[in-house]
Amino acid sequence: MKLSQTGQHKKESGFTLVELISVIVIIGLLAGAAAPRFLDLNEDAHTASASSVYGAFSSATKIFNMGWRTNGSPAAPSVVDGVAMNASGWPGPPGATNHSDCVNIWQGITDTSLPIVPWTGSWTVGDRSWVAFGSGGNCIYIFLEDVSPLRYFFYTPATGNIIPVNI
Repeated sequence: MKLSQTGQHKKESGFTLVELISVIVIIGLLAGAAAPRFLDLNEDAHTASASSVYGAFSSATKIFNMGWRTNGSPAAPSVVDGVAMNASGWPGPPGATNHSDCVNIWQGITDTSLPIVPWTGSWTVGDRSWVAFGSGGNCIYIFLEDVSPLRYFFYTPATGNIIPVNI
């Protein structure tokens, strides 16, 4: 112990070994509980990726339709920049859609480097792409990079309605 200027013993202050070990144990428990959340960011990244593509597609269909309205809403279906437009001004052919129609809609209205392929009956998980499935006047766009949970959205060209699932 040190003596103070007045000649009395000065009490040392600090943490005891027990206090230090207790703090280290508590920090370790908190880190152990939080680590799984921070270490598994893949699902968040996949959801964010799918969500951004969904947002871009949704915005592109609305811009396409607004262009039709700006031109006076012509009654006859036409083709704009290689994309078929139906009588309601939404991108997509009048009537039923097939897988290729859905790919053409995607490629015609979005400016993305993400590959999209038409449905062939199966897909490979982990492909860094989307698959387009067309049936009964609807398009379904499925995110292939991770299918747990399956992320996709429905697009109905006749109404312009887009419904996201797990996005």
